[in-house]
Amino acid sequence: MRNPDIRLLVTDLDGTLIGHRDERRLYPDFKAQLADLRRTSQTTWLICTGRHYASFRRFFRPMEKAGLRPDLVATRHRLIYRRRGEDYVIMPLFSLTVLVRFLLAHRDALSKLKQMHGHLQRTTRGVRRVVLLPDRFSLRFATEESADAALLWVQKEIQERPSLHVDQKGREIEVCEVSRRRGLVVSSLGKSLGVARDEVLTIGDSSGDLCMLDHRIAIHTGCPLTADQSVLLRVNRNGGHISPHYTLEGVMDVIRATLSGTVSSELPAEPVEMPRHHRTRLSHVGSKSRQETLSLRSYILLGAVGGITVVVCASFGILPLSGLIMKPVNWLFRVIADLVGVIP
Repeated sequence: MRNPDIRLLVTDLDGTLIGHRDERRLYPDFKAQLADLRRTSQTTWLICTGRHYASFRRFFRPMEKAGLRPDLVATRHRLIYRRRGEDYVIMPLFSLTVLVRFLLAHRDALSKLKQMHGHLQRTTRGVRRVVLLPDRFSLRFATEESADAALLWVQKEIQERPSLHVDQKGREIEVCEVSRRRGLVVSSLGKSLGVARDEVLTIGDSSGDLCMLDHRIAIHTGCPLTADQSVLLRVNRNGGHISPHYTLEGVMDVIRATLSGTVSSELPAEPVEMPRHHRTRLSHVGSKSRQETLSLRSYILLGAVGGITVVVCASFGILPLSGLIMKPVNWLFRVIADLVGVIP
């Protein structure tokens, strides 16, 4: 079987490309890997992130300094930027196209949800409505057999609608609309570039990436070891690559495995928590402690200045109840005078 030709590489940013650990040692190898992809397959690299543009530039700066720059960036799941030299320029028409597709898909999803809910209510005996909202509904059935049959029917109905998702728990099924902006960005870009689904590789780590880790969007999918459980299950079901490595090292491993045909979809034996870089963690804790100390000092200083101001004003009778305010102050002065042996 011919190894896949990856013409569109799509990666998440937080937790996928960049995590808590310092992986700058991997930047030269990743740069060489990207250069090889671009040379052999004219690969376009797209970063999809929930950050706004300015936040993306700040967070991504270490990689940019190492010469790593994506061809396209989708920020906040809606605005798409193209790289121009060392900067990025917005693509207004493409961004508008994605927005229009999203609005149309949203309207279609709401209409389909209402239609499916009505059909199941009319055609299934013993069904009870649990939740009915514009973007979701839950139904409880008299038997698990009825719930299984309803699940199969719903799965068939939403097969061509990635914005709809169905889950079953015992005798209850829930159908809901899921955020699909990232998936729409990837599919729209694929159509624009003339890239087929089997030429797309998407890599993510969180539930927000599920819509682009869909087989209807990309045939090839992958995730680092520390991905959310929902992502691990999705990649496993897709037959994608679950890397035994973290963040950037995991991304590089997914690319290698996909190109070489050595994909492994095996789920980790138990949930994995990504180890934090020791020095970074201590620096973070120290920085937090310093901030708390500075804040405490500021509060003490403000309290002292405020108290002195009130006492001075009360001593001149400027404030209401000045006499009442000065009673404890005068008492304190007398106590201090007695302690130092000075008789007023």
